[in-house]
Amino acid sequence: MKRIVVINDHPDKESFNSAVADSYIKAATHAGAQVRYIPIGELKWMLRTG
Repeated sequence: MKRIVVINDHPDKESFNSAVADSYIKAATHAGAQVRYIPIGELKWMLRTG
């Protein structure tokens, strides 16, 4: 079994990048792969300055 990680850094869930990631995940899962999705763009970041 293949194991695949899909990382998406786009913050908009309706973006082209998200659509491509979703299509890829569906196709890979259908083909029998184990897929892990990491939506980095949805993470809340705390920036420290100074």
